[in-house]
Amino acid sequence: MEGPGCEGSTARVTETGLSRVEVALEACGPGYLLLSDSHYPGWEATLDGAPVPVLRANAVMRAVRVPPGAHSVRFDYRPLSFRLGALLSVLALGALALALRPRGQSQEG
Repeated sequence: MEGPGCEGSTARVTETGLSRVEVALEACGPGYLLLSDSHYPGWEATLDGAPVPVLRANAVMRAVRVPPGAHSVRFDYRPLSFRLGALLSVLALGALALALRPRGQSQEG
């Protein structure tokens, strides 16, 4: 994020976890925020709360394009496999609940 008249940019990790990284940055010009973590399908990013594409950088890292100014970038790991697994689990629990529900007794009369 350096260029003519651009003295320097700063980035600071403000939150990190197994599936989340949040970075506060001050960019003196347009550029890229590069994380040395692995790029892998399922990573999503927001810039100041708005979704932005996660790019592959240096073949194995992830990055997002950032405009000049102060920003907050958040990366969240939400793989499709996890979402599909959660949906299938909910459907299976629903089917199990239907199968185990009490049945009405027939009345003979």
